[in-house]
Amino acid sequence: MTQTPRPTASFVLSVKAKGRTVLPAGLRDACGFGTGTTLRARPIGAGSFVVESQDAILARLRDGRPRDEVTEGVDDLIRWRQETEAARHTRLMEEPVVDETMLDTREAELLARIGS
Repeated sequence: MTQTPRPTASFVLSVKAKGRTVLPAGLRDACGFGTGTTLRARPIGAGSFVVESQDAILARLRDGRPRDEVTEGVDDLIRWRQETEAARHTRLMEEPVVDETMLDTREAELLARIGS
């Protein structure tokens, strides 16, 4: 199985009136999208999506290949965020408990500082 090399250039796209977006010629060339190519887009997370030609999707499905490296990367990111959140939760649970006397003292100090 040969993999398409990842392009090193990035392309700026913007959503225009009526939700239209133009794919720059360099991007179309890099992806092999020609006039009349049917494209399919799918969201992969907040603020991200993948665009594939319908022919590429069908070829991938025929060959039994996984979706793509981007989806695997998203799965890695989700796993990392879950681990980070779990670690943060553990840290919060291990912090020392503050008693009411300490809170009352701190509140009194803050009120004195602002002149109330």
